[in-house]
Amino acid sequence: MAKLLKKCDCADDAKTDRGKERKWDKCPHSWKVRYRTSGGRQGRQREQSFNPDEKQKAKDYALKIEHDKRAHLDAFVDPKAGSITFRKYSDKWLTQIDVSYRTRKTYRSYLTKHIYPEIGDAPISSLKRERLKDLLWGLDLSGTTVKHIHQTLSGIFSEAVKDKRISESPVRGMRLPDVDVHEIWVPETYQVEALYKVMPDYLKVLIPLMAGCGLRISEALAVNEGNVIEDAGLYRVKEQVVREDGEIFLGPLKHRKPGDFRNIPLPDWTREAITEAAQRETHSGGYLVQARRKGGYVHNNNIRDAWKSAVKKVESLPEDFNPHGLRHYYATTLLAAGVPLTDVSSWLGHKDVNVTYRTYRHYIPASGERARTTLNAVFGKPSGEAEES
Repeated sequence: MAKLLKKCDCADDAKTDRGKERKWDKCPHSWKVRYRTSGGRQGRQREQSFNPDEKQKAKDYALKIEHDKRAHLDAFVDPKAGSITFRKYSDKWLTQIDVSYRTRKTYRSYLTKHIYPEIGDAPISSLKRERLKDLLWGLDLSGTTVKHIHQTLSGIFSEAVKDKRISESPVRGMRLPDVDVHEIWVPETYQVEALYKVMPDYLKVLIPLMAGCGLRISEALAVNEGNVIEDAGLYRVKEQVVREDGEIFLGPLKHRKPGDFRNIPLPDWTREAITEAAQRETHSGGYLVQARRKGGYVHNNNIRDAWKSAVKKVESLPEDFNPHGLRHYYATTLLAAGVPLTDVSSWLGHKDVNVTYRTYRHYIPASGERARTTLNAVFGKPSGEAEES
């Protein structure tokens, strides 16, 4: 049980607890609330200090400790545990999460640029929902970036709950600014085919990989003949070209751990392009583009000039057209044909199907008439049935 006391000898001659308290009321020493964390006598003994004129505040604190322990015995959070600063706890969290180097670097950038200047030195238990909501809504950033920062905070506070630093996450279920939806430009099929024809031979295979399988440019650059699963008609994406701190290497897929992969339906055009590239190039380990550059990996920066030169040769293709436009072509073509959004999202490698929906929802065919026809067929009279008189 939480106990109110003073660690002085001003009340040593008092015979009752009530007598001690009356004498402590008159002495200049600090009040103490002594309590144990969950676990009975096995729990750790703690103390919290209060100024001499804060007796009522100390009493309220003692009552809260007892209430929390009785109402939420398993979830009781020692108030002292939440005194660690947000910065100190977050820095430790960054070293322990199982994410890629690039993701960890992004999280650290969000924290150092936008979060630490505002709340870095505050005790983590002092951070209330309203303050954090004001912080997020006050950021002069796009809705998408604010969403990513919120996800970072959510990860930190969720872990703090598990560590019993706080009782609940103050950012859980928080409403955020709307995510920006940018208008996308999608090339026509003839433009995609024309781009394939004018692309340098050693880069031709990239076009059907991105337009026919939806690969990111970093994934297409890691194309490997050995990733073709012939019997199933699939292409297995296992790695991508990554650039970190000036070093270029083959690393895990975006949003994925090393060893993770995704299988994508392999159209004939893409399969034929892979075969032609394998016959044309001398390659090592099955890599078709990476074998081109000796002494280092080919990154998308290395092909920028070749890409721009090819784009200029295609009629009506915008000069700023970039490789990501071929992923847009892939996604919109499948969705317009009625392929389920969940499948398209999985093949694109999106972490969240909502990303796919927000980007391409305008290309999903309306289903109202199809739904009406289907329900009429279910609930209507069988074809040819005569009306009863």
